Amino acid sequence: MIKVKYSFYQKKGNLRFILILFVFIGGYLFFFTSNAWMPAGSSANALTPPGQETEWNGRTVSVTRWDYCETSATMEVELDIRNTSYDGQNTYEYSALEKMGGKLPVSVILEEADWVILQITDLPKRWSEVSLRMDMTEHAESMGLLKLYTNVNDVSRVSSIEKRDREGYRMVRFETQIQTYQNMIGSLQAEIQDLESEKQEISRETERLQEGRQYQTLEQQRATDQAVAEAESKYKSAEAEIAEKQAEITEMNERIALTRKQMEEGN
Repeated sequence: MIKVKYSFYQKKGNLRFILILFVFIGGYLFFFTSNAWMPAGSSANALTPPGQETEWNGRTVSVTRWDYCETSATMEVELDIRNTSYDGQNTYEYSALEKMGGKLPVSVILEEADWVILQITDLPKRWSEVSLRMDMTEHAESMGLLKLYTNVNDVSRVSSIEKRDREGYRMVRFETQIQTYQNMIGSLQAEIQDLESEKQEISRETERLQEGRQYQTLEQQRATDQAVAEAESKYKSAEAEIAEKQAEITEMNERIALTRKQMEEGN
């Protein structure tokens, strides 16, 4: 009887050990293989927004567009570069890395002093984040790499990436600029709408405060007057913001008109 009990507890202990070992190995495998089956974009967030200007080595660099074609596993990146150091160094070295897949091929499609188009190829099917690196050439002084980013969630997806001549890329550049200005106008209009709603709420609250004033003590009336004065100040501030944003919209519309004129005149 004693031997039977001992055998039972021994088996139970072995089963518990096997279960713990199974959980341990399962967790280990989960940790090291999760990237193979988890969604590629689950941790992808590095981004250099198009239009954002970055100061680097006496240059102002911005991404005009960053397109990705899944079919050809290719990216096309357009950069605007303004050399404010006036050192005559207007060519650069480029490289690219994918967060999990390592180095990617980069080809220079078009390179001018203030305008560069690159293509990044051989993107892995489950890519997550891409870092484009820009460096000075071998014989130029450098303050380190400039790193620009996009990710699988925020990149601009296109059905195809075509090789064009300079004129073709120039037209795409103008169209992208116009679209950027139109997007900015849309954002400004939405902000103006929010400010107009805020003004209406302020007006209603001011009216409510003033209607109740006649039934208040002098002390309460002073507090009400203070609240009304603060509300009126916020109202004027909202009006000033609206005027600023309307001026920005006017500026964007002028830029669109001038860009279209430039397109038509071939300059």
